[in-house]
Amino acid sequence: MNARDTELLREFYASFSLEDKRRVVFLARKGNITLQSNRHNAERLFHRLEKSLEGNFALRRVYHDHKLYYIKREQVEIAPSEEGTVDELYLPHHAVKKETQGEAKWWIIFDGSSHENHAPSLSDVLEMGPNFLPEILATRQRFRCIQQGSMALLGMHS
Repeated sequence: MNARDTELLREFYASFSLEDKRRVVFLARKGNITLQSNRHNAERLFHRLEKSLEGNFALRRVYHDHKLYYIKREQVEIAPSEEGTVDELYLPHHAVKKETQGEAKWWIIFDGSSHENHAPSLSDVLEMGPNFLPEILATRQRFRCIQQGSMALLGMHS
């Protein structure tokens, strides 16, 4: 990790708090980039989602259940019907289906890259931070070295 990643991580841990059994953390922002409301784009994408739900009863039911779950847990809130202040940002979302072994699983994906024309998105404004996922190739090589070493200790050859 470089110095900036270390600083971002320190700020992240320092900002962590529990509020009404919810985890709240600081999201580091890049410089002085100003977010603009993306309400029109979010509404357009929501209407497109509603159209796709009209013809698919199963998806509509699953989507509705997921939305209620998020609302009850206060992880999302229903947007007001009238436009608010300029600095409000909306996260458009859509449902995703994955089928494995004949079983379908659905979940809702929130789109942080959504934005109005010529305006930054939430993803553009937030710092990336350090990558905590190990590199797959390096992990595989370490596993192979350990495996070969274990076989040598047992008097086996690969």
